[in-house]
Amino acid sequence: RDAWSWARDTFAGAQLGDARRTSRLVKMAAAVADRPSGTVSQAFSVAAEREGAYRLLENERVCPRELIRSLAAATARRARGHRWAYVAVDQTTLSFVDRKHIRGLGRVADGAYSSCRGLEVINGLVVDSSGATVGVSAMRWMARPDHRTTDLAPAQRESKMWREVMTDTARHFAQHAAETRLWFQLDAGGDHALNIFKALELGHHLTVRCAHNRRLVDRGKGSKLFEAIRHQPVLGQRTLSRRRGTRQRRRTIKLHLRACPVTVRLPEAPTSAAASVAVDLWVVQARQVGYVAKGAERICWNLLTTYPVEGLDEALEVVDGYTRRWRIEDFYRTWKRGHCQVEDSQLRSRGALLRWATLLAAVAARIERIKHRSRGEPQAPASSEFTREEIDAAIVLSKTKKWQQGDDPSLHDFVDLVARLGGYTGKSSGGPPGSITIGRGLDWITPAALLLSQTRGSG
Repeated sequence: RDAWSWARDTFAGAQLGDARRTSRLVKMAAAVADRPSGTVSQAFSVAAEREGAYRLLENERVCPRELIRSLAAATARRARGHRWAYVAVDQTTLSFVDRKHIRGLGRVADGAYSSCRGLEVINGLVVDSSGATVGVSAMRWMARPDHRTTDLAPAQRESKMWREVMTDTARHFAQHAAETRLWFQLDAGGDHALNIFKALELGHHLTVRCAHNRRLVDRGKGSKLFEAIRHQPVLGQRTLSRRRGTRQRRRTIKLHLRACPVTVRLPEAPTSAAASVAVDLWVVQARQVGYVAKGAERICWNLLTTYPVEGLDEALEVVDGYTRRWRIEDFYRTWKRGHCQVEDSQLRSRGALLRWATLLAAVAARIERIKHRSRGEPQAPASSEFTREEIDAAIVLSKTKKWQQGDDPSLHDFVDLVARLGGYTGKSSGGPPGSITIGRGLDWITPAALLLSQTRGSG
């Protein structure tokens, strides 16, 4: 529940070759969860702890993949008991200043000698059926070469990392949550034939927003996917509440749903025996109707899925599952530009950056889980996520008269108290508390909770 218990559950299983390294990792994770920051010097104020953190991060015997494995195993364990685990798979770039090219980073923009260098990372983020973030299920890293390469085989291109993330996620769930079925959710950037083949091979479902108007096999010569779904009757509608930007008000969007089975010809077959393979899938279209604000783009999702769609109920499941993919965008915002600010790191080596970024990714997922759980399960007790000292510290610092020390408010009310300490102003902020204000509030209550704990212990 508290940062220490979370850190122990997440990283105590890491096999780093020495129990003392694992113990140091758990302590570091707990400290960063209490005080997240992009730089080690800001996250650790005590000199001895800061020196220990630097030593662990620079230690070549600490394998970054082992940190990811421990993090993914903990995520799978937290997903036990759920019918579906929606896995949002997406790619992003972490950019750092590296004018002398000494940090082992790669190209992130046009120009081989740009001062901005970075790493490409594809993450799998698990979201439960209520929409709450569970955790990170897999991470794959690479540094792009300075010169573009266009003659690689499809199986060797950068897109292979998508399939590696899917494979890693399926393996971790098979070991720790075998009863939970995975449903991979991919944006248009993941619309690759080999990704569809991989989901079918793993035996889990996949939904991907179409980037290609694929040719159909069973609907006549020249028939295309987008034309086929456009002529289907409307099954029903789905209403979404969406906010564009952090300061804009939420708006209601009405979507008309259409669906039909299709047989598509995928050109990049997993074997060299055939140039293409016909695969039976389903397509669901969610098209926005009614008023569209000036400057806004009308939503039209053509979702290709392996999930059988027999009617409106299944079409709604596909669309609702795809909206779970938005959680990874919130995760990236918290990880990169929000409270964790991973791109501010000044670590010199690539290995140290990978270890530090993995640690901050775990913390960012925890912040997102707290945020979304307070919205999806508002009546859950605050003690399900926080310690007694943290709850009392928030009550004291907020000067509220609604609760007293020893009370256990709901998770929604407690997160509201924490966010107000971080600058959240309620309705005038334009929505529920975000990860930045929650993180700032945690900065306030962490030292106060430590003081309360020491005072009660000495008493």
